[in-house]
Amino acid sequence: MNFKTWFETSVKKEIILMRGVSAAGKSTLAKQLVGNGAILSTDDYFMKDGMYDFDPTKLGIYHKNNQDRAEKNMIDGISPIIVDNTFSKEWEMKPYVQLADKYGYEVNIKELPIPDIDELMKRQESRKSINKSLPRETVERMIKNFKKNITVDDVRNS
Repeated sequence: MNFKTWFETSVKKEIILMRGVSAAGKSTLAKQLVGNGAILSTDDYFMKDGMYDFDPTKLGIYHKNNQDRAEKNMIDGISPIIVDNTFSKEWEMKPYVQLADKYGYEVNIKELPIPDIDELMKRQESRKSINKSLPRETVERMIKNFKKNITVDDVRNS
């Protein structure tokens, strides 16, 4: 085995799927973990001149763009790759797990605990300056729809 092959197969490559409701602290934790890696979020595509400009009609294409960006980072051997999305359900993570399997990346799912609703609403308030805060009803619905304790095997089998 030559050195290049040995090196490529011995260096741990990791993708972290950061999941949690809005304002749970995903982005803050991602910044602490990233090191020399990359943080990828579908929300990046909604940022225009420092302001969040959500357009639900673009959600599908922006998720695909983020998956393509993850694949490019895997091809380039970037590690860790941290995908910072809500990921309420297994199927939302499946494209990233499939890419990880294809490119030899270890998958880790980091699920942030859900703070109480009052704390989440305080955090939402702090996001108003960039137009990224959500109303209480939306946050409550997000909490209700969030499936906890999803494993990588759950994602692969979804």
